[in-house]
Amino acid sequence: MESDNGAGTLAAAYKPDIFPVPWRRTIPMPRKTVLFLTSSEYGQANTILAQCAELLTHEDINVHVSSFSKLQKRVKWLQNRMENASSSTITFHPLSDVPTTMDAIMSRIDGDSFRHPPSSRDASVYHMMDVFTAPHELNNYIKLVNELKHTITNTVPDIVVVDMSLAPGIDACRVLHQRYIINSPLQALDMIRPLQPSLRMLWYYPV
Repeated sequence: MESDNGAGTLAAAYKPDIFPVPWRRTIPMPRKTVLFLTSSEYGQANTILAQCAELLTHEDINVHVSSFSKLQKRVKWLQNRMENASSSTITFHPLSDVPTTMDAIMSRIDGDSFRHPPSSRDASVYHMMDVFTAPHELNNYIKLVNELKHTITNTVPDIVVVDMSLAPGIDACRVLHQRYIINSPLQALDMIRPLQPSLRMLWYYPV
């Protein structure tokens, strides 16, 4: 019985080494730019720096980080460590000399008030929610928004990743109609609980 080699011949004819497609190799892809806006505290910045480290293992990505000066040393360490990982780069943009997020919070509350036995005093924290959500004084807040707007305009990012605790960063993105993602180091449960109906966060779930 005579075999039919037509299928095998046709498959061989379309092998890449026989008919190469040079445009796949010669057309350069545009470099992507990702901007991270974050507070400098370890609990907030750790996940941001982890994402930066991952992006630096990929080719042709411009990574930018804007935060308070306390974070600059850690970004520099990451830059040196990932220097030869790929062609991607990381640049730090320090914010002006205003209090960090945690410094602003501690300047407006009495830390000793949190240390007490379980009692009805636990409810007092709800009277300070505005301090935790927007800790900076008005002038510093506006200053941070303007600085972050300037950084966004200069870097022209494809996407901005904003730390959930840096409210001026979120407002800067909204004012400029910039696409952004909110990053949180919290587990999903902590993010979903406040969305439950009938204020279940306060009474339904065990502490």
